[in-house]
Amino acid sequence: MIDKEKLKSAISKNGLTITVLSQKLKINPSTFFRKINKDAFLIKEAYQICKILNLSNQDAIDIFFSKNVA
Repeated sequence: MIDKEKLKSAISKNGLTITVLSQKLKINPSTFFRKINKDAFLIKEAYQICKILNLSNQDAIDIFFSKNVA
């Protein structure tokens, strides 16, 4: 499960919005929201998000492999 709150926090800490991040990923913002809500990111997309947000390995694990359900 994706930790949605941690992902949104990481986006904000990088001075981005979901709209801007989705543009960087070259996907529609509504598609990005759908992927967050359905835990449906491709590995490639998760990797790109980690690079764009400059996430550490531990941060990436905490976000994309969360045991918590938000």
